[in-house]
Amino acid sequence: MDTLDLKYIRGYAITREPLVIDGNWVGFNKFDYYFYFHPQTKWAYKEAGDLWVCIIGRALDVNNSTDDLKRISQILLEKYKKNLNDIFDYTDELIGRYIVVVGDKRKAIIYNDAIGMKAIFYNSANGYIASHAKLLSEISNSDNTYTVEAKWLREYSAYHLPGNLTIYKNIFQLIPNHYINLSSLEITRYFPRENLVQLSVNEAASEIIKIINKQLDLLNNKKIILSLSGGMDSRTSLALLKNKVSDLTLFTYFLRDSQDSSYKGNSILNTDEAIVKDMINNLHLNHKFIPIDISKFDSIDFNYFKNILKQNTYLSHNYKLAKLYYDYFKDEDVLHIRSNSYEVGRAILRKAYNFGKKEMTIENQITCYSPKAINDDTIKDIVKDYNISFDPRGHYNYDPYDLQHWEWRLGLWHSHVLIESDLAFDTHILINSHKIYKLLLSVPLSDRKKGTLFRKLIELNWPVLLFWDINNRNTLLDRYDSQIVDYGLNLQDIIFKSGNMDDPESNVPYFGNLYVKSAKMYIDKSDPQKGDYVEATKQINTKLTEEKEVVVNLRVPFEAKHLSNRLKYQVFCNNKLILEEDVAFWQETNEIIIPVTSDIHEIKLSFKVIAIKDCEPWSLGKAATLIIERIILRKQSLKSRQVQASSPFSKIFKNYV
Repeated sequence: MDTLDLKYIRGYAITREPLVIDGNWVGFNKFDYYFYFHPQTKWAYKEAGDLWVCIIGRALDVNNSTDDLKRISQILLEKYKKNLNDIFDYTDELIGRYIVVVGDKRKAIIYNDAIGMKAIFYNSANGYIASHAKLLSEISNSDNTYTVEAKWLREYSAYHLPGNLTIYKNIFQLIPNHYINLSSLEITRYFPRENLVQLSVNEAASEIIKIINKQLDLLNNKKIILSLSGGMDSRTSLALLKNKVSDLTLFTYFLRDSQDSSYKGNSILNTDEAIVKDMINNLHLNHKFIPIDISKFDSIDFNYFKNILKQNTYLSHNYKLAKLYYDYFKDEDVLHIRSNSYEVGRAILRKAYNFGKKEMTIENQITCYSPKAINDDTIKDIVKDYNISFDPRGHYNYDPYDLQHWEWRLGLWHSHVLIESDLAFDTHILINSHKIYKLLLSVPLSDRKKGTLFRKLIELNWPVLLFWDINNRNTLLDRYDSQIVDYGLNLQDIIFKSGNMDDPESNVPYFGNLYVKSAKMYIDKSDPQKGDYVEATKQINTKLTEEKEVVVNLRVPFEAKHLSNRLKYQVFCNNKLILEEDVAFWQETNEIIIPVTSDIHEIKLSFKVIAIKDCEPWSLGKAATLIIERIILRKQSLKSRQVQASSPFSKIFKNYV
């Protein structure tokens, strides 16, 4: 284990003066800037006249089908000849872990990938830039005084410090979605640059899969490893990698104690192990279980390794896991696919802290960092200073809580996690591009809170992976009972249609799905307009000559009385309206009993969801989802010819039969 090889591995530095960095670093000098790179750091540089660009790290250009940094740097240079926004438009679609530096004779700027997987630290006193905070402190000869309070990491949050602070005086971490001018040190937000356009879950998922499939072609020459757990994120990554699964090595780690046979491990990791075992046995995946032996973490070897990590990063994620990665993979040229950052699209903060529709305040920002810090005036001042350059509020129609989590939590914490694993391998995230994050954020808030998009990605790309529950040992078989699931008429011949009652030419998007004995539908618009509708029709032909009943179980899983008088559902039998109900009043099953006389042998049932007025853009179309749980036809002597309903809010129309 060579300290110089591992210290600041995959790192870089940019200064205005020449330096000597131990460990065979390479470098060059151009236009008043000195660039230095660790031997394992990939980079490319291009210039034309007064213009120059440098890209550091690893990037995939799916539109031009290249991961060649020289070609990408040439494209960057051509974009820069036009204007800076053309560069941003281009890098919005790059996927990877990289730094971009562009300059001319007047100025130079630097920024990183979408979530800042490759960190940028800057010294506010001399303008030096580096990949690691301690490296920057060393080359700056700066004061190494510990400038933050210990309780901030111990009591408030071990994930990151408040604001964009580091533990070193004058050294800060650049937040993703911003660039810094290397001369003036002025910080400018470059993303977002336009409003989000709302998409349905299906639309967003289809577009993401197209991008991922293009990306997989660029990974053909890479030996890929993926950590597989029982959770949604790694399951999503595995589904997206289906077309490359034959070249994929999966691994799952677990705890053991070679000195204590009674040690039972960690309950979460044990659940992961059980789920993954069943998956790999049934899907025949290339997989290995890797034990983390807790008895070995007092060894001289581990302590030596830990000391290197402490120099590379001041945040501790998991030294034991980093050592496991190093022991197993250091001699293999692998690219690790990490399943982080899906949470950008999950409305994490609004959901976790129950913010609802609350506007963002300083106090709410502090709560997002650590609720324990809410009365700390020093933290409040730090957040105010942070907002001078990085305020997440007021940027087009982006939710500031989404940007807060993306930029402050992921943007600060995640790069340090990767610095730990850098000793073993480089890391790639399949979705790390602005374009994909925009797609994650484009779906309705209700879907983002439930993670609907990620289930849809699995469903579209590798649906069998949904056989296993997320983070528990149950499977689809545990939820299947033929007496429950297989009861009722077959509904696979239901016909869906949509339109507008007032405008026959209107094209109203809808979602309709059939599940053998049940069905589901909704108007696929955030803001249905008056008269918009979606309709499902089921034709029942029967030879029964006796009196009979049709029993229909309907449910709208939405109850919000303050949103009434916007949408309703209607039930028709043989083209006669028999029942209607506002969707906002009753989220339970509505059992509707329709009497049918002995002379009727053809029964046409229609179910319609219709907008009563122009609705607000609050995802109300999907909120008014109508589920047909089952339809039953049974012989029954009729005691009444009146339609009956279990919901107290149903309006029943008389004189049906």
